[in-house]
Amino acid sequence: MRTFFVISIAIATAMAFASSALGQRTHESKSSTDSPIDPKQPTGRSALRQIVQEQCVLNWQKDHKPAPCERVFLFDPKDGGSGYAVIAAPGGGAHYLLVPTRTMAGIESSELLDPDAPNYFAEAWRARGLLGAFVGHDVPRTGVGLVVGIAQSRAQDQFHIHIECLQQDVFAALRVSADKFVDAWSPLTIAGSTYQARRIVADGLDASNLFE
Repeated sequence: MRTFFVISIAIATAMAFASSALGQRTHESKSSTDSPIDPKQPTGRSALRQIVQEQCVLNWQKDHKPAPCERVFLFDPKDGGSGYAVIAAPGGGAHYLLVPTRTMAGIESSELLDPDAPNYFAEAWRARGLLGAFVGHDVPRTGVGLVVGIAQSRAQDQFHIHIECLQQDVFAALRVSADKFVDAWSPLTIAGSTYQARRIVADGLDASNLFE
């Protein structure tokens, strides 16, 4: 069994997930305000949802190809809203987004509390192998962060999880604070910001109800 640390920014229900030194500042990457590289692609705050639903899902259902996404998984092949997609972040680099195929605005969406909803965080964690494929070598689990932007800062009105490498300063701060994590939500201050944090002892996030 391995230890996960989960942190949640205190001013909202935004959460960041990673491994034994988990977390990155909750944010939207600067590039998320930009449209995808192809100027013919949708733009604006609904662009991510449109690309996933109207391109990735339809291509998967028609030809079993996920383009322009990296992956598409549908629990019901006939229901385009039953799964998730993983797409490269528009700024490029070792940075991917896991996006539900159903419409939901953000971390505050009630759909995330649906007992039948996929465990998007567990699926995002499993997709971390894309980072290693991009950089050409394995990225240790302690160096991977999953990040969700809060409503006040996000640029897209579709729930998504960033999958990327931890910044060195955040990694170091979490290592220093590791012994302060317990297995129930409690306050934790890192680099001057207060978060809610908890420890999860597991090999993955499949069995974890992070909304408890």
